[in-house]
Amino acid sequence: MNVALRLRRFLLLGAVAVAAPAAAQKAKPDAKGAGATPPAAAPAKPTDVPPRALPTIERDVARLPLRVAAMREAILDAAATGDAEKLRLVLERNEMPPVLARGQKGDAIAGLKRRSGDGEARETLGLLTALLEAPYVRIGIGTAQEMYVWPWFAEYPPQSLTPEQLVEVYRILRAGEFKESLAKGKYVSWRLGIGPDGTWHYFFTGE
Repeated sequence: MNVALRLRRFLLLGAVAVAAPAAAQKAKPDAKGAGATPPAAAPAKPTDVPPRALPTIERDVARLPLRVAAMREAILDAAATGDAEKLRLVLERNEMPPVLARGQKGDAIAGLKRRSGDGEARETLGLLTALLEAPYVRIGIGTAQEMYVWPWFAEYPPQSLTPEQLVEVYRILRAGEFKESLAKGKYVSWRLGIGPDGTWHYFFTGE
């Protein structure tokens, strides 16, 4: 092989050796360029759940729907007689009887008498009257669980009540009765609920 041919071959091999690293460097993706793998997105922070809005305290019974108002009046009229049996006719206006005790069994009126301090349910009728004469709240608006509830503080956190509001509580409950609600952080005493169609759903105490 003559000198000229060897020189030409040497120069050709050198050019290839220089070009290969440059090509490899060019092919390597730039961390800041389009070919770079985008950094993993930071995990989304959980959205804070807003506190439950408290229902509006309603003091005007004229704002009640007609069927709710009619059921309220029927209960009050029966309770005013002092005869628990008069309440039976009101219970029978419902397709299903209202819940008057947790785990309700047997005759509802007989159950009211057993649980009443006087044995004739007159104590309970008095409480029933006091509840329905108190302000109320409307909950579950626009849902299948919509309800008009007495007393209004049944739907309020016990610890949130102001001194003025506590006076309203003690018109219905003794301080000792309300103490359990304060200890548990939720209302666990007497309440009554009537649906927007006038159905009497419950009147009981407890969780």
